Amino acid sequence: GECTCPIGFTGQACERMSCPYNCNGHGSCMTLKNTGLVYSTAAEYTNWDHSSSTMCVCDHGYTGPDCSYRICPKGDDPLTTGQVYRQFSITTGGDSGTALDGFFKFTLLGETFRFPANGVTWTSTACEEAFENLDNIDDVDCAQSNLDSADVLSATYTVTLKSFPIIPHENNIFFHDGNPGLGDITCDINGITQGSNPSCVIADVVNTNIIEYQACSLRGICDTTKGTCNCPEGFVGSACETSVGTVPSGSTTPIDVLLLHATSSTFSGNLLHLKTDRSADIGFNMMHIETNSVDIFDMNGAGDVTMHKGSLTISEGGQTITAGGLQITAGGQTISAGGLDVAGGETLSGGLAVSSGGITVSTGGINVLDGGSSITSTGSTGDALVVQNSAVTMNAGKSIIKSVATAAETAGTDDFNLLETLVNGNNPVFRVTSYPLTEVYSGGLSIRTGGAIVKAGGLTVESGGVTITAGNLGLSSGDITVSSGGITLNSVTTTAGLTSSAIVTLQAGTVISGGVTTTAAITAGGIITANNGLLVSGSVSTMASITASGLIKGTSGLHISAAVATIAAGMYVSGTTTTAALTSSGLVTASAGMTVSGALTTVTGLTSSAVIKGTNGLIISGATATTAAFSASGLIKGTSGLIISGALSTVTGLTSSSLVKSTSGLHVMAGTTTTSALSASGLIKGTNGMIISGGVTAIGAAGLTVSGTTTTSALTASGVLKGTSGLIVSGGVITTAGITSSSIIKSTSGGMIVSGAVLTTSALTASGLMTSTNGLVVSGAVATFGSGISATGTTSLSDLSVAGLITGSSGMVVSGSIATVSGLTSSGALKGTSGMIISGGTVTTAALTASSQITSTSGLVVSGAVSTVSGLTSSLLIKGTAGLVTSGATTTTAALTATGLATMESGLVVDNAVVTLSAGLVVSSGITTTGAINCGHVATTGVTSSGMVTANGIDNTSDRRFKKDIRPIEDPLGIINNLNGKVYSWRREEFPGRNFDDRPHFGFIAQEVEEVLPDVVGGDDKGWKSIRYMEIIAVLVEASKKLYAQVESLELEQSHCRGAVEDLVEEINELKSSGR
Repeated sequence: GECTCPIGFTGQACERMSCPYNCNGHGSCMTLKNTGLVYSTAAEYTNWDHSSSTMCVCDHGYTGPDCSYRICPKGDDPLTTGQVYRQFSITTGGDSGTALDGFFKFTLLGETFRFPANGVTWTSTACEEAFENLDNIDDVDCAQSNLDSADVLSATYTVTLKSFPIIPHENNIFFHDGNPGLGDITCDINGITQGSNPSCVIADVVNTNIIEYQACSLRGICDTTKGTCNCPEGFVGSACETSVGTVPSGSTTPIDVLLLHATSSTFSGNLLHLKTDRSADIGFNMMHIETNSVDIFDMNGAGDVTMHKGSLTISEGGQTITAGGLQITAGGQTISAGGLDVAGGETLSGGLAVSSGGITVSTGGINVLDGGSSITSTGSTGDALVVQNSAVTMNAGKSIIKSVATAAETAGTDDFNLLETLVNGNNPVFRVTSYPLTEVYSGGLSIRTGGAIVKAGGLTVESGGVTITAGNLGLSSGDITVSSGGITLNSVTTTAGLTSSAIVTLQAGTVISGGVTTTAAITAGGIITANNGLLVSGSVSTMASITASGLIKGTSGLHISAAVATIAAGMYVSGTTTTAALTSSGLVTASAGMTVSGALTTVTGLTSSAVIKGTNGLIISGATATTAAFSASGLIKGTSGLIISGALSTVTGLTSSSLVKSTSGLHVMAGTTTTSALSASGLIKGTNGMIISGGVTAIGAAGLTVSGTTTTSALTASGVLKGTSGLIVSGGVITTAGITSSSIIKSTSGGMIVSGAVLTTSALTASGLMTSTNGLVVSGAVATFGSGISATGTTSLSDLSVAGLITGSSGMVVSGSIATVSGLTSSGALKGTSGMIISGGTVTTAALTASSQITSTSGLVVSGAVSTVSGLTSSLLIKGTAGLVTSGATTTTAALTATGLATMESGLVVDNAVVTLSAGLVVSSGITTTGAINCGHVATTGVTSSGMVTANGIDNTSDRRFKKDIRPIEDPLGIINNLNGKVYSWRREEFPGRNFDDRPHFGFIAQEVEEVLPDVVGGDDKGWKSIRYMEIIAVLVEASKKLYAQVESLELEQSHCRGAVEDLVEEINELKSSGR
């Protein structure tokens, strides 16, 4: 009942052809059908011989019907020119309104990679890297275009195949000549997870006149037994890809080593074309000529030509240089007649002699490298030297005449001249020296209009004075120093400063960017502006205004008839950070108010009937009285108290040893300290808290407010609120740092909202909501809340701790932990981000959520969902009608029920209890149970675990009544032969959330199995692949049966051979015995 197959056939019924020589050990024997399924994207091959005809699929590097031929190196034919690279495009797309997501799968001649559908993510650089990671590609260019970044996220990629491996990654299935067709290039959309009508289209861009990729570059002979090229003379390289020209050693015959001969009389192309893909620069040579290792001639990549030896002779035609000029570094140039006409400049190192005709330079100028230049004129009616620039405009920093010296700057008698003018032979009139110094020997300096500006070094007039009849005197740096006699100016502008030991009189106003220092008085009829301050030992008097960015200091006080400012509101001092911006040892008075951007300091006091403002604070030893507003961005300090009819505002703080009173409220951005009363009929505001020994009482409708929040409640502070005598607030209480009191804390109408801790050893009451982000700690006190409790932000176990029952009609949100002895009841949501420990029962009609563990000794009954990060523990019933979600471990010794999905990221431990879940169970770190787990939808949702699953048995559903399309497994041996078992370890460090172990494992690579048995490979929504190993057992069984049949066939054939041999031996013995 067994078949003995003739040579060339195999199978139990000899129904299949065998492969020649079993593919010589360099390939796999596969049926035509399986070959098509594995290596082709075309329709399945279903002809009559689909499972009977076979072929060898060779390993890479081998080819031929029996895989006996080695593939030789491949390259471009060096004697063909003008060819181009292969180009094609990949265009992704989809319907407008839905962005693409997921992955496309690209395949080129059997080599595959996936790329993101999101064109914003997959850039040109990412495209190039993906292609160059393929084994059958060396170098590509990939250019992204038509990116739809706002809608579908589609794009077009133009791919240029520039080179392939010289040792080809090819076999008898996948090979090409440098111009792979569109049938060899595919793009699969099955990995797209989002998008409407997604598409990936491959199209030709350039597919003619392509650079070759041929064995031995079409110049050598391929030795298929070794896989090497035998190159003829004149060609070298592993693929014979380089052409060389040589002269036999010892040859004296004049021959052409390289002859380029265009035989056509109408030839119009390039006889010699040197071309590079590299951009033009001097980093390489286009041509290099040498004789006996001596350099003769070079042309670099930028086009520069260098003749190292020899000369240039032009017999006829002349020489024209249209740009760049002519440089002669030695030997000079002599022109006997006709002159010299230069269009692009000329550089001469060896001199120039022109007998007649003159010199005309059209462009480029004349550069004399050495020897100097002298112009001598004997005429008296013309100009000896005229330098003219006819341009309508000039670029900044450019010169008509420029004098440059390499020598360093000198001083004193060692100076030399950069420019000198003489009259009457050798009498100097004017010179500019290397000191550097400009000297006028006689005649003086006359400035008719425009003024004079000295930017550095100052101006010194030893005698004769300085007279400016028009314009201004301006100094960028340096000083104006007058030893005696004072300075009288109609107006003066200087960036340096003004110093005088006598009176300074300024008639029409003065602008001085430097400081002003005088030991006498300053008198001005107009504005005085000093950007670095005024220091005056005498009085300062002006009929207009005073402005200074530096210190204003007057030891005898400041008396100004008009407003002390450049603006109408009062005094203005801009730009300084010193606390001495406005300093006076006498009384400072201003009838129009004061605005000081620096600090304000006075010993005697400060009086104003208008606004007082200081951006860097106010320090006043005397009394301060103002009938308008009082404002400072720095500290306000008064040793004799402050009485302000208007509002009081400060950024840095408020300190007073006496009464602080403001009828329009206080605004303090820093801390407030007072040992006396603090009262305001308006708003009181401090962003860094208040420390008050005498208690705080808000008497106005606005209450007592310390701000920094957006609340409209009555008491707001971004710093701590501390009251040694308690706090009584008719409005709400709001603070971001906390409340501390040794006495009562009471809010009668708006409740309390506290981002910091609340600590009191006395009563804590609120008629509104009580919210604390760092918990509530009440020692020996009673806390009642009309609208519930909200506390966020701490990890302390004492965040919310009460010995009695905690109830909230609107739910509770606690970012810290919750601890109670008697239980927790709420008709709204319960939330604790640091866990809950509850000795009493917990009942809620809404959700129960905690970021840490929930522990309850009396069970949990939750009408909403139950969610926790660190785990769930209960000795009694755990019940959630909307599901359970725990990131930590879940342990129960009683019933665990949920009508929604149950998710446990850190495992599930069930001890002698029953788990009933109507919507399925998802566990990330393993399941341990001595009880039962009942999941109503296990067949559809399954159980997923990234930890170890240990069970006494696993039953797979396999009833014939559930199945259809039942058929035999085709070619199981071929399938198994193409599977590759591997030993591997998990990448634990890169994927800590997967809970991988660190021991070696045996198995398959999903991507490799997918090429052979795609139906046993699955994946999740993120693209991670998995293998259904149980299904491979059926293939192994059928393969074993095939092997068993082959072994039996071989044993039968061996038995027949043994019988035939025995018959032959017996016949030989008979012949021997008969003597024949």
